Amino acid sequence: MRGVLFLCVANSARSQMAEGIARSLAPAGVRVWSAGSRPTVQGEQARLVAFRAVRDELTARIRALFHPET
Repeated sequence: MRGVLFLCVANSARSQMAEGIARSLAPAGVRVWSAGSRPTVQGEQARLVAFRAVRDELTARIRALFHPET
């Protein structure tokens, strides 16, 4: 089994974003996880705002990748 683990302290923002991005880009058969040495739920609202911003940025980039004439 091939996989990628994003490990940080809180596992409340960056590692979860990295996990989401990696899952969307990983080839079939590659498993992706994120975890924290001291997981927390602090900053939940900020995390959701950041996720949306990353999603919007990635969506724009992916669209550009598949539509080079634009």
